Amino acid sequence: MNFKKNTISLYLILAIFFVACSHYDNLEKNGKESSANGKSHNAGQDCMSCHNNASIGASSNWWNIAGTVYNYGLISNNTTVELWSDTMGSGYKIAGLVSDKNGNFYSEKIFNFNGGCYPIVKNGTTTRKMISKYTGGGCNSCHGKSTEKIYLNQ
Repeated sequence: MNFKKNTISLYLILAIFFVACSHYDNLEKNGKESSANGKSHNAGQDCMSCHNNASIGASSNWWNIAGTVYNYGLISNNTTVELWSDTMGSGYKIAGLVSDKNGNFYSEKIFNFNGGCYPIVKNGTTTRKMISKYTGGGCNSCHGKSTEKIYLNQ
């Protein structure tokens, strides 16, 4: 009888592990991301205050990186946000996202930040680079709160 309980427990653990790994693999390949033609909501707010593990539900997504880009004080559509492994766009590119019609960029894909990254924001010939290492994913948790918004031009 004990053998039967242990066998059932083992199968249950393996099933949970398989589902968790499959979900991770699916996010790596097919995770939802912002696009230039897409439209999100709540521009300028801290996306991670809702789109996180604690509040995830049927109608929300869990973003691993998200924020809002502005240009001359207005939201900036179709702006590229890149994350680099080293300063000033050196090293290797970890991720590249595009802001949607509300200026928001986001992704539920899982990125390996390797202890930090250096964001670059581009639109046309304008480029802004963050020179300090960034270790999170909620860009608007600082930008627009304790530091200025993410501006291409002021």
